[in-house]
Amino acid sequence: MQKKLYHLLLQAGLSEADTAVYLELLKCPAITKWELVGRTRLNRNTVYRAFDKLEQLKMIKRVEQVYKANTLSGLVAELYRQRRNKGKLAQRIEAIAPYLRMPSEAIQDIQTLITIEQIQEAFLEGAQRKFDWSLDFGDLENFAPHVGGLRLPIEFQKRRARHARAKAIMTTFGKITEYFCTRESKQDYQNTILRLPMSYQYQLVDFDSDTDYVLFHQFQPGKDLTSVLIKSRLVADFQRAQFRSFSQLLEK
Repeated sequence: MQKKLYHLLLQAGLSEADTAVYLELLKCPAITKWELVGRTRLNRNTVYRAFDKLEQLKMIKRVEQVYKANTLSGLVAELYRQRRNKGKLAQRIEAIAPYLRMPSEAIQDIQTLITIEQIQEAFLEGAQRKFDWSLDFGDLENFAPHVGGLRLPIEFQKRRARHARAKAIMTTFGKITEYFCTRESKQDYQNTILRLPMSYQYQLVDFDSDTDYVLFHQFQPGKDLTSVLIKSRLVADFQRAQFRSFSQLLEK
């Protein structure tokens, strides 16, 4: 995880020293700047310049006399200001940022997907893993137009139906979701659709009953679709537990 972030930060324009200082603070806060000289084994002037750069980008902060790594929102904002050249990189960093606080050993692999081709491929690969149930949570209605409409979800269901059943909790409802709620669709694809009236738009999570893979999609208005594929038992178990809770509530 840290290795992937290291390379992303270098691509974003940070120096090796900037990146080293930020990653050290991400591991553990520091009382003084001098402490980072010893921890990074860089010279004093280099470390102090790195602090200036990171503070300018709001990537670090001083709280209760301790320097801490901040979120990457400041860097993401800067990259979006340079969107013409680095917009895709900003998306990748923004997508990976929520998972930085997780123990590194909890995530076996993480991939940021920013092209439609990458997202389509990962989406369909999910239909072919070995599991008993395919599980989906969120806003299929607004996701589908980003990937060409019904074609991709239908192909997913065809592949998945050859070996497993499906259950979905949808937080929005329209023509696309309605298609999978017809009697014919339920018979052909062996799926169950539950409707959850809650404000959960522009996000869709695909996972299953058995593997460690979770595919997160985010598609805020005005931004391109970005997806993150994570392999993590901790994340997958959390998604399954949350899905089970909502499912039990809706089926009462």
